[in-house]
Amino acid sequence: MKISRTFDIVGHCQKNYPGKELLYTKKAGKWESLTTNDFKNLVDKLSRAMLSHGVKKEENIASIFSNNSYEWNIIDMAVAQIGAVHVPVYPTISDSDYLFILTQTEVKTIFVSDQVVYNKVSQLICKLLHLDTIISIEKLPNVRCFSDFIELSSNNDTDSINRLDVLKKSIQPDDVCTIIYTSGTTGFPKGVMLTHTNLCTNLLAAADLHPLGKKNKVFSFLPLCHIYERTAVYQFMYKGTTVYYAENLKSILNNMQEVHPDGTTVVPRVLEKIVKGVLYQASESFFVKKWVVRWCVNFGFKYELFSKEGKYNRFRHFLTDIFLYRSIRSLLGGKLKYVGLGGSPIPDSIERFFWAAGIPVFQGYGLTECSPLVALNYWKKKNIKIGTVGPLIKKVKVKIAGDGEILVKGPNVMRGYYKNNELTNKAIVNGYLHTGDLGEFVDAKFLKITGRKKEMFKTSYGKYIVPQAIENRFLDCPSIDHIMIIGEGKHYAAAIISPNFDFFRKKTFRNFEGSDEKLIHKSIIDKTIHKEIAKVNRHLGKTEQIKKFLLVFDVWSPATGEISSTQKLRRNSIMSKYSVKIHNMYKEDS
Repeated sequence: MKISRTFDIVGHCQKNYPGKELLYTKKAGKWESLTTNDFKNLVDKLSRAMLSHGVKKEENIASIFSNNSYEWNIIDMAVAQIGAVHVPVYPTISDSDYLFILTQTEVKTIFVSDQVVYNKVSQLICKLLHLDTIISIEKLPNVRCFSDFIELSSNNDTDSINRLDVLKKSIQPDDVCTIIYTSGTTGFPKGVMLTHTNLCTNLLAAADLHPLGKKNKVFSFLPLCHIYERTAVYQFMYKGTTVYYAENLKSILNNMQEVHPDGTTVVPRVLEKIVKGVLYQASESFFVKKWVVRWCVNFGFKYELFSKEGKYNRFRHFLTDIFLYRSIRSLLGGKLKYVGLGGSPIPDSIERFFWAAGIPVFQGYGLTECSPLVALNYWKKKNIKIGTVGPLIKKVKVKIAGDGEILVKGPNVMRGYYKNNELTNKAIVNGYLHTGDLGEFVDAKFLKITGRKKEMFKTSYGKYIVPQAIENRFLDCPSIDHIMIIGEGKHYAAAIISPNFDFFRKKTFRNFEGSDEKLIHKSIIDKTIHKEIAKVNRHLGKTEQIKKFLLVFDVWSPATGEISSTQKLRRNSIMSKYSVKIHNMYKEDS
C-alpha cells in the first residue's frame, strides 16, 4: 500500500499487521493495548464524529496533551483524513504563547488530555474568540468527554461513511497536514506548515535506516507534539513495531524496566542526566567505589567505536561492564538495540560512553521545518561516525554556504510559516531552507554541526565565539543545571549559571531549609562553580575562556521562559531577564 498521506499508515497497519497490538498506554496502573483493527475503527469513528459536529476541511484543530497516549494518535489520524489541519501544542508553554498560537490558528475545537491542561486553556476562553468546543480525554465535570464525543458517529450510518470516503480520496499529498509551532528561541512562536508529502517522504526514508520491525517494541516518552517523536512513532507504526507510551515523566525508568524495550528516542539531556546521576551517586560513596566508577566513566568517554581492542582494553572493558555498564543497561530495560538521538548537539564523550555500555546511540540532525530529519547515523559501521550527525537521508540535498550555514533542499522542506510570507521568503531561497545552523562535511559524507549562526557572537576584540561549544563542556558537571555563555560586544566571555540546587542540598546542605535564593549566597556554591569553570577554561582558547560568571537562583524551565520545550536555551529571554545584572557585572570592569 502506497503511503503518500499520513493517514495511509492506518490502513497499511491493518492490512499488513491485522489484529496486532500496536500501541500501549498505561491507565490506572495497567497497560491497555490498541490493536491495528481497533485503531482503524476508532480513527474512522472520530473522523465521522467531527464531520457531524461541523468540522470543515482545512479547519485547524488543536490538541494539548500532558503525556503521550494512543488517543493522541487517533486524533492525529482522524483529523488528517477529513482534510483538517492538526495543531499540536506543547503543554508547558507560557500563557502568552498559548494565546498567540490558538488565536493565530483560529481553532474552534481543542482536544485536551486532563484537568491540568483544561485549567490552562479555560483561563483563556474569554480571549479565544473562535473557540467553540473543548474535548477532554480524561472525564471531567461539565466538559465534553472524548469517549462520548466519538459516539456521535454511528457504525451503520451509510451517508457519513460515504462522505468520509469521498473526503479521504480528495486529500492530496501536497495538502497541509499539520502546523507545528517552533519552541520560539526568539520572539513569538512560528507556525511551520508541513504537508503530507513532507511527513511521508521523511518517515519512509528514516524507516529504512533503523533495525526494528514487527517483532520489536519501543518506548516513547518525548512529547508527540514535537515533530521528532511524532515521525519516529509514524516509522514504528509503519514497520509494525509496538509502541509503549510512558505513564508520565517521573515513571520513565520504572516503565522501561516493565516493558524491556528494544528501542527508544531521546534528546541529549536525557543521556547527560544519566551520566550525571552515575557520577553523583559515586560521589556519595566511599573512596574505592568513587574511584572505580570514575575509572569506568573515563573509559567510556574515550571509547573508540569499532576499533580492535588490545588485550588490556578488552580486559578493562570486561571489568567496566561488570562494575557499571550492565547496571545502566538494566536501568533502561536491559534490551536496548537502538536509541535514536536528536534535538540538539551532544558531546562526543557522552555518545561514546553509551556505545561502550552496549547501548547503541544513533545521532541525527533535523528541524521542524524539515519534517524533521536531514541526516542520521545508522546501523552499519560504514554509516556511523561519532561526532557527526551522519550521512544525508534519501532525496535530501545539503550545501554549505560561504559563511558555513547549512542549506537544505528536498521533499521534506516545509510549505512555509503560517500567515508569515515575509519570514518564509527569508527562510527559503531558491528552494533551499536556510537552517541557521553551521556545519561541515567530514570525509565528504558525514554532516557535522559546528554551531548556530545566530548564536555565534563577536567580542569587542573582534573574536568570534560559538557559545554552544563551550556550554557543551559543562554537560557532565553535576553542580550546574544550566549555563549560558554571553559576551556579545564585550571584552571577555562570561556565563549565566543556574546551579543544580538538588545536588547542593543532597551533598552539602542536607539540613538547609531556606529557599534557593538564600542558598545561592553560600560561598561553597561559588567555590564549586569556580572550580568547574577553571577546569573547562584549561581546554579553551584565551578569547573563549570564561572570565566571570553570574549565579541566578531561578530554576530554568519552559514554563518560566528560560528554555524551550525541547530544552534549548531561549537566549533572548535570558538576556532580557537578567539584563540589569549582566550590565552591572560588566560595568565593574569597564
